[in-house]
Amino acid sequence: MIFDKKFKEAISHLPPTEKDKLILRLLKKDLNLANLLYFDLVDARTTDDRRLDVENRIKNRIERFSQHYSSPGYLMMDMREISGEITEHVKIAKDKFGEVSLKSTNVK
Repeated sequence: MIFDKKFKEAISHLPPTEKDKLILRLLKKDLNLANLLYFDLVDARTTDDRRLDVENRIKNRIERFSQHYSSPGYLMMDMREISGEITEHVKIAKDKFGEVSLKSTNVK
């Protein structure tokens, strides 16, 4: 969506408390944006720390469904969840290296 100058100017002239309320309402509707802002503004972890956490979760899930394999359908469902987790990490941390690194994660 493209915002015209009048709209941007009207928003910039809103009182700070009104802006805060609107921002919080918008963040409730867009969890990806909320997580991105949380990571940028509050989270003490670095991108590398976050990548290692995601990598460890992936390895644990791979080990778990390697031991308790039940059907190709469940395997594909788990793989989709892992793929989504990687995508979410890349969007939040803006970690291009992590995208390649996590997709090539293997269990030893």
